Amino acid sequence: MKRMLMIKRKGFNYYTDYTELYLHNAFQNYGYSIVRDKAKSDFSVIVYISEFAKYMMLTSTFFDELSESDAVNLCEIFSNAFKSEAAIADIVECENASFEAYEFMLSKTYSAYDEPVYMVDEPPKLEWRTRDINFETNKNYSMSFVNVGGKFSGINITFDFNESLYDLELSDAHISRFNGHSFSRQEFVFKKENGCFKADIDFLKLEKGINPKSAVLRAKKRANEEERYGFWLGVLPVSKEDVVLKGTLTIKSDNIELFRGNI
Repeated sequence: MKRMLMIKRKGFNYYTDYTELYLHNAFQNYGYSIVRDKAKSDFSVIVYISEFAKYMMLTSTFFDELSESDAVNLCEIFSNAFKSEAAIADIVECENASFEAYEFMLSKTYSAYDEPVYMVDEPPKLEWRTRDINFETNKNYSMSFVNVGGKFSGINITFDFNESLYDLELSDAHISRFNGHSFSRQEFVFKKENGCFKADIDFLKLEKGINPKSAVLRAKKRANEEERYGFWLGVLPVSKEDVVLKGTLTIKSDNIELFRGNI
């Protein structure tokens, strides 16, 4: 790639939800739409964003294939879509650590704005939404999950730690949920079986999930819906020793694995 499109940060245009929307609006002029499924995309745009830089930098093979006159027209289209200044420049390396790179995919055939917002009949699946944590004994932890699949009723949770602490217990276990107006909290108990900690939670039911391939929801609206169709898992690992615990967390429903990850 030899060209980059520079767009001045202004308002919310560098918030990724809005960057995605404005890219979609701009590329509609060329017959392309945003998609979130790489297998359905024709090409992608890499957007480099830093809160410490005045401009976002966009690169794509699409820009390189334009004639000089078409490049001028592109700047006008993107300036209107992003409500800011836009200019074409020779590409430079974005090696500064303050820049984050985001990939947005485009398609002539499909659109993320035509995808259904919610999933009901698909297999349920949970996404971890908490930053990486050091799971230490004698400290409270809250782990956030969002359902990005179909409905489920009841879950089974298993913690399998690498460390063998004879006195390790999981205390203060609870599930917290937000129903759109207030939080609810329900407690449960882990049982220790062959070094693993297991719990069956019948009371957790989600009738749908958020479709990750849909771009209809954004910003606060998406955050609110993800809270409605997600939950927080709280737990306090207790031991006489202060240890950083490593292991695996597995969550299932009706023998379907919703989540499995290292902690």
